[in-house]
Amino acid sequence: MPLSLKDQIRARYEEAKLALPKNVCRLPLFDRPVLTPGNGYPGIYLEHNLDNVFYTTIDPEVAIAGHDIFFEFQREDGLFPSAVLDTSRAQHPTGIIYQSVHVLSSLAFTAWEIAQRTQREDFLSRAYKACVRYDDWLTKNRDRRGTGLVEMYCEYDTGHDQSPRVKDGGIPPTCPKANAVEMPDLDFMPIIAPDLSAMLYDGRVYLGKMADALDKTAEAETWRQRASETRQRIHDICFDPVDEFFYDVDSKGRFRKYRTEHITRMFMNGTVDQALFDRIYTRYFQDPKEFATPFPFPSISLSDPAHDHRYPNNSWGGQSQALTAQRTILWMAKYGRLTDFKALAQTWVNSLATSEKPFMQEMNPVTGVFSDSCPYYTPSLLMMIDFTDWLEGRPSITQTFLDQAQTSLLLTRSS
Repeated sequence: MPLSLKDQIRARYEEAKLALPKNVCRLPLFDRPVLTPGNGYPGIYLEHNLDNVFYTTIDPEVAIAGHDIFFEFQREDGLFPSAVLDTSRAQHPTGIIYQSVHVLSSLAFTAWEIAQRTQREDFLSRAYKACVRYDDWLTKNRDRRGTGLVEMYCEYDTGHDQSPRVKDGGIPPTCPKANAVEMPDLDFMPIIAPDLSAMLYDGRVYLGKMADALDKTAEAETWRQRASETRQRIHDICFDPVDEFFYDVDSKGRFRKYRTEHITRMFMNGTVDQALFDRIYTRYFQDPKEFATPFPFPSISLSDPAHDHRYPNNSWGGQSQALTAQRTILWMAKYGRLTDFKALAQTWVNSLATSEKPFMQEMNPVTGVFSDSCPYYTPSLLMMIDFTDWLEGRPSITQTFLDQAQTSLLLTRSS
């Protein structure tokens, strides 16, 4: 007799709890265990910094190590590696990759969250120093046009693998010479990227919080001022008021009009106010021809001509990605969409529970069929565990984020 949905969820929940610790490993280049993204990724990747916040309730030392490893291998000029590889599995001359930026949720934000949850001031102090140096690197090396925003040079900068947004026109997968400082010789470069700029903004917001906590009052005020200026520049340069969408801008000042999930990163990093969010959300996230698909959220709007309906593996050209779904805890409730978030969380839990495939990283946004990309993917495992805990009323990281979001929403509406 087939299992009921409730029993399937329970079984896959227990499977996820057993599987997740297997993604923690000790890399040859680092002396402490870290949480990796899963079977398909031989190492730890900067893009997955949010995973560590979830992991604080399981093993806070692993969560801290997942940031310390990037501080350890921060380059002299301030650049964080985009990945540190398991050199026993991956062939690479050094095992440390500096080929792209590849971070969308600022390390300052996730380090702040981990420091608050672990009460580790020593970690907070390390994180502040490292993130200040990284902000300096972004300012010096990814702002050739002097706009105050962050420029995109290669496909992997934004983590949007196989998306036309970051490939069209001959944009290479990695920066020339495998060095994130180097810009490709393309006449439309550099491209100002709103999501990378939103990461810069959010990083400055949290550097301000860190500075306050470390009794660096003058520095905190400077970071708040710089954050405010960055946010304004994003709106001045990247926002199309006709489409009500934030777009990449090429060297000629032209919008590169791809309606991809990068818009959710504008929400995640808090760069839009409630009124603008409501307009964007109503127009694009409540329209089934755009992002309101049965299995949300597609990496490109369904009606965008660039949407790849073939749905190849590891594609941000159309598939609904677990990373996108995981990050919704950072914005949906904050902007007053808790009911929609609950529906999304339940959809992902149900889909992961009923799939014959083991916790893959992406699914077809229309049919809910998972691809064959990366079994036992850490964000999928974390969602299966934490979203289920939250939906069933148990303590969860999700609930703590939602509590923070509710406080933020109340403060916004009272101001």
